[in-house]
Amino acid sequence: MISLFIKNFTLYVLDACEIKGGDIIFDYGSKVEFVNPGQKTVIYADGLLVWKADIENTDLRTVAKGFKLIGYAAGYIHIEGDWAGTLHARWANLTIGQVKKMMFGRFVAETVNVGPGLMLYRVDFDPISYANMV
Repeated sequence: MISLFIKNFTLYVLDACEIKGGDIIFDYGSKVEFVNPGQKTVIYADGLLVWKADIENTDLRTVAKGFKLIGYAAGYIHIEGDWAGTLHARWANLTIGQVKKMMFGRFVAETVNVGPGLMLYRVDFDPISYANMV
């Protein structure tokens, strides 16, 4: 299975797509930019899942409508970067809000640990179709 490892100081530009891989790692200092924020962008991880990236887009609510990260493996996930999207990791123990204090989207996990002072804004996964963008 292919793994995706985005190292620090790397900008990863995502268009509307689906990515399937083993380990999915966005390291500290990495940046993600959504070319068409709000369009359906789904990443499937069947191994280690690490999210420490910053999102370059300014409208995080729109990004959250179209971005979903699905983790199949059991274990621990810490979201330590910007977050805008739906995270579905049914068998994982998820920790959010320890580093960043504002997030957009929804979370599904076996356990969700929320850091103090986190402002979480619910944004449902509801991608914008290409026809509605023009």
